[in-house]
Amino acid sequence: MRWRTVRPGVVESPVVDTLMALALTGVSMLLAHVSRAARAWPETDGRAQVLIVLAHVPLALRGRSPVVVFAVVQAAAVTYLTFGYWPVACVFGPMLALYTVAVRRAPRTAVVCALCTVGVWGYGGRVGHSPSTAAVLVQAVLYSSVLLWFGTLARRSAELARRLGEEQAERARRAVAEERGRIARELHDVVAHHMTVISVQAGLARFVFDRDPDTARGALGTIADVTGEALEELRRMLHLLREEGPEGLDGAPMPALAELAGLVDRVRAGGVEAELVVEGTPRPLAPGVVGGRVRSGRR
Repeated sequence: MRWRTVRPGVVESPVVDTLMALALTGVSMLLAHVSRAARAWPETDGRAQVLIVLAHVPLALRGRSPVVVFAVVQAAAVTYLTFGYWPVACVFGPMLALYTVAVRRAPRTAVVCALCTVGVWGYGGRVGHSPSTAAVLVQAVLYSSVLLWFGTLARRSAELARRLGEEQAERARRAVAEERGRIARELHDVVAHHMTVISVQAGLARFVFDRDPDTARGALGTIADVTGEALEELRRMLHLLREEGPEGLDGAPMPALAELAGLVDRVRAGGVEAELVVEGTPRPLAPGVVGGRVRSGRR
């Protein structure tokens, strides 16, 4: 079974529409055949059967061209009534066609089609020598109004669903953008202090490479150690990004304030004079928030 979206919030199934059209055709045929037992209506001959088919089978295409289908089934119904057959047998197709127009087209178009339906019913009451044409017109107005009402409700519900879908898509886009920003910040926090140490140590090694080889080698060793730590943390971060689950990056290893002293020690171990100054009373901070101030110099 194939489904096709006619508009956001309205889904069309050609198979379901076809089955519904065939079912209504079968029911109308049965009602037409039993009509003679109830009242002295003309026999349902081949011509009547063809008109009943034309008044119902086009409903299989009601999702694609509702106004055209409405016009075809109404024309078949008018022809059927003109030959004096039992009118009830050609009621279901035009009613469903009117409902479809109310669902899928503008209210003005639906009102025009409803007036046409009332006119067809009045014509049927007249050519069928109904004892009360006024009663037939009242029924036509009542049924058409109900169909318009339910069709309008369905159309508004579809429009509401479309707007809700657009709002949800916009919220999803904003959430993705916010998540990308958060990932970027957390990736920066994971590797920023390692990159700082590498930059400082590389500058130190370049500065003392000729006159103090031992210090240069120590700086290069520190660079190697810090690079390994950064790569390991990046691997853990990427692993968490690939995992499916509600935690996401919440469990990612983030640099904490307590690691600041270790950062200063690694800088100092590379031969750079560094001092950690803490102002105020230390208190717990969220992961990734670095407090304090680092002052460094070369000796």
